[in-house]
Amino acid sequence: MNNKLVLILGASAIAATLSGCALTDKTQNPSIRVAEIEIDPAQQANYAAIVKEEIEASVRVEPGVLALYAVVEKDTSAHVIVFEMYASEAAYRAHLESPHFNK
Repeated sequence: MNNKLVLILGASAIAATLSGCALTDKTQNPSIRVAEIEIDPAQQANYAAIVKEEIEASVRVEPGVLALYAVVEKDTSAHVIVFEMYASEAAYRAHLESPHFNK
């Protein structure tokens, strides 16, 4: 089973759990994103530092961020898969406008 399929299956399981019991406002639906990014091998160290800082800030200051992970494929370190889960679509849109994301 490839990494992307594992992330999608995991996200589906988490979303089902969250939509059933963890969100206090039942009118909201979690928003899940899975992105595949190809990083220039010469920029991998810079990217790793930047994404680590951005993820830590997002989780710490954004109440709508439920999960945010970036993983490198084992066999192709330039290929990054990003898994994101937000409390709602509005929380995702707010994340896109945050200073730490735009940095």
